[in-house]
Amino acid sequence: MEPNVSIETPPRRPVWPTLVAVVGLLAVVLWLIFRPGAVRVDNPDFHAGEVVFNHVPGVVDHVFVLTNTSSEPVRIEAANATCGCTEVVPPLAQIEPGEAMDLPVTLRLDHSGEKTGGVVLMLDNGERVNLTMTALGKLTHPIILKPRNLVLKGRSARPMLQLEWPSATEQPPQAQLASTGGVSFQTEPWSLQAKPNDKGMPALWRARLVVMDRPDEAGEGELTVTVGDLPPSVMQVSWTARAPRTLPQAPSPAGPAASP
Repeated sequence: MEPNVSIETPPRRPVWPTLVAVVGLLAVVLWLIFRPGAVRVDNPDFHAGEVVFNHVPGVVDHVFVLTNTSSEPVRIEAANATCGCTEVVPPLAQIEPGEAMDLPVTLRLDHSGEKTGGVVLMLDNGERVNLTMTALGKLTHPIILKPRNLVLKGRSARPMLQLEWPSATEQPPQAQLASTGGVSFQTEPWSLQAKPNDKGMPALWRARLVVMDRPDEAGEGELTVTVGDLPPSVMQVSWTARAPRTLPQAPSPAGPAASP
């Protein structure tokens, strides 16, 4: 007959202390992630809606209001634009507790369609404040001449013609050029610069303009560019007087050698 052997099972430890520790750790992580910052911006993601502009660049100005909601002064150490289309002047000023500061930001539009730019503020307490500006641009004159005011100092000037066109596969018709003042231009073939996207931007085509001739005397005039049925675009042109051409003088013949 085998002896009875009893096996004692160790008491189970309660689970609730572990659960409490996990929940506490999760609460700390969530607080670190979602804790309110020292600076509050009521509308950090500003959308200007549709912005109609006649010439490039279109400009959208907006003022973000920054409020210090903490009990300590806050200083903006840097304000960095996230793209070349956004302009901001860092205030480098201190915001006292409960006070507000205006931060003007400019967004430039180079073509039709949606455009987004941003600014990142760096605070002296280590916080980052992200601000964004968005606008849906609509260019009324899709023929873009760069520069709008052309100064000719020789035949090397190469102004550019840019065009908003619905198709990226069908080339635009040849541009018709009309100039005044005696200056004349010629256009090079179209080349595709950018395809259309789902944010309202059409295809962008580009062609270089070549200065064919201009008067010798200083003057000014206009260049009008028309493409199909689109509204024409006008460039103001001025030029300086040509330097007089001087022919090199032929060397004088050597005289007779002197007698010894």
